[in-house]
Amino acid sequence: MPRRPKLLAPAPHLRLNEVDEFGSRPASETCELMPDSRSHGVTVAVATKLLLALKGVSPGTSYGMPSFMLHQKFFARFRDDDTVLVLQLGSIDDRDVLMQMDPEAYFFTDHYKNYPAVLVRLAEITGPQLLQVAWEDLSMKRAPKRKRPRNT
Repeated sequence: MPRRPKLLAPAPHLRLNEVDEFGSRPASETCELMPDSRSHGVTVAVATKLLLALKGVSPGTSYGMPSFMLHQKFFARFRDDDTVLVLQLGSIDDRDVLMQMDPEAYFFTDHYKNYPAVLVRLAEITGPQLLQVAWEDLSMKRAPKRKRPRNT
């Protein structure tokens, strides 16, 4: 059974102007970037601000397309006339869980069938939902890798 990703608000334990070990700001500060979080639909401008507010994410290009990069590696990009966001995930299981949670918002095409990415319909999600999915993915990618003990 696929594991369910933790969908937590980013860094709620921090005070204003503090950052955690991943460089994230408190949820209240981050949420200022978003309009009313109860309404569905995220604009390209809001999605861009949310993604670029995450530490390590910067604008770039991938295969000649404007993209969001995480430490110079592909992380996300818009497609379908900017109505859909392609978001790289940690695993295909993560994508399956998201699609089970909200099949109207999360989907994939044959092109992404064997790739750990999800397509997000911007009109079907809220700013906090987008931030949570991106935050969880970033947290997993930034987690320190365990060092194997040396065999002596």
